[in-house]
Amino acid sequence: MVARLMASVSFGYGLFQLCTSLLPPSLLRLVNVLGMQGDRLAGLSALMFTRKSHDMRAPLATLTLLWYHTIVRPFFALDGGKVRAGVEAAHLLLQEAQHSYSQAALFLFFRGRVHRLQGDISTALVAYRGALQVTPQRELQLLALHEVAWCHLLQLNWLPAQGAFTNLKRESRWSKSFYAYISAVCLGACGREEDCLAGLQEVPSLVRRPNHALEAFLLRRALKSQSGAVPREYCLLRAYELLYLWNALSSCSTQHRLQMVEELRGMAPCGEAEGLRHLLLAALLDTLAGPTPDTEHHLRLSVQHGQANTQELCVPAFALYELGLLLAASDQTLEEGRKCLEDVRDNYQGYDFENRLTVRVHSALKSLP
Repeated sequence: MVARLMASVSFGYGLFQLCTSLLPPSLLRLVNVLGMQGDRLAGLSALMFTRKSHDMRAPLATLTLLWYHTIVRPFFALDGGKVRAGVEAAHLLLQEAQHSYSQAALFLFFRGRVHRLQGDISTALVAYRGALQVTPQRELQLLALHEVAWCHLLQLNWLPAQGAFTNLKRESRWSKSFYAYISAVCLGACGREEDCLAGLQEVPSLVRRPNHALEAFLLRRALKSQSGAVPREYCLLRAYELLYLWNALSSCSTQHRLQMVEELRGMAPCGEAEGLRHLLLAALLDTLAGPTPDTEHHLRLSVQHGQANTQELCVPAFALYELGLLLAASDQTLEEGRKCLEDVRDNYQGYDFENRLTVRVHSALKSLP
């Protein structure tokens, strides 16, 4: 009885600590004032304790740990650019649960996430389709279909991705504007410019919360694209932008990343989006060859071009963050890297995905010596 009580308390405590540790620094300070701490390591330890118990919450603790290692860590870039940092831990969790839950939909879903993070998209698709087949629950089916759509996007298979995102727009009660936007971008990326424009024109009518960070971003993108023709190169840029913002570039195969680099280098100067083009080039080159002078050069150009466009401050903010990580990796440029990260933290406000980047910057600064 005492052991089960301890496991139950540990589950609640661990989940609370883990979730609060992911709050933006401004909210985290408020939590600390109230006498609570967002101790990520303590939360993970408590969840591991529950997972090894015989309490009914043990499977929930395992699912929470899988969620953290395969979704939270790469999404918030808690390990910098190392999106595969949680793969080994997640793989061990899945191996231990193999006997009891090998064909359970959620475990198939997380198995797909592990393969996706490893860049093994074909095997990930098999796992997600398996999850679709075994679950009668609509919510889990939509979750798996969402991942199938992203796998097609990672393979730059624009039409299959567009079909899956269109199905999600039709079936899902949530994020209809997001699915409409990305579906339209996929159409534009394969050259169907008129269909793309029609899809983008639908986005504003699907926005439900214009003050929400993601929907405000989608609304602005859609309205800007309605002013004229939507060329294929512009749509490719927007598709690659989504892969970058969702920290998914390194999950693409080397062949597809090289293809993206070639496409970006072959583009004519992109006007207001020139800063974004350099940011994407830098991010792709970093996944291919690691920190290089060429990567640093593109990041500095991205900051320079991005600061000239006050409506797209997310571009120089993300570029400065990437530049800070690159410089901080070397002892000789550690302090310059720290200053770049502090510059993002102190001097950039009100840009797209600010909370997402703030968590990354906070985590990066904490990890510096």
